[in-house]
Amino acid sequence: MSGETFPPRFMRINQACFYLAVNRNYFNRYIRPILTEIEVGEVGVRFDRLELDDWAEDHKSRNGHHAESGDLTCKVSKQVASSYDEESGTSRKQSKDMAYLEKALAKVKSKKQKVTSIAA
Repeated sequence: MSGETFPPRFMRINQACFYLAVNRNYFNRYIRPILTEIEVGEVGVRFDRLELDDWAEDHKSRNGHHAESGDLTCKVSKQVASSYDEESGTSRKQSKDMAYLEKALAKVKSKKQKVTSIAA
């Protein structure tokens, strides 16, 4: 395993943003609220890579799609291309994001409630 490096288990915010390929504003608004913050020292905060992986898998399952056979271009539907509801002037994306955040928060809370013991 010479020369191989692996991402750390606990990451600073900049590392977490880089790991998920998102900017800090997106991370703080949509991802950070559902993660466990691990305090290190008086001002340091870390995020668990495994929780970041869970978020990424969930995000992929909701937003990912397979390319059609032989098609290397991404096709965008009219609904995705239009991020605003023309009648009310409200963002469809925002309501989808809120529903996702509520679902993800419930998922994280349910994981925290599960207590496991390690036999010595």
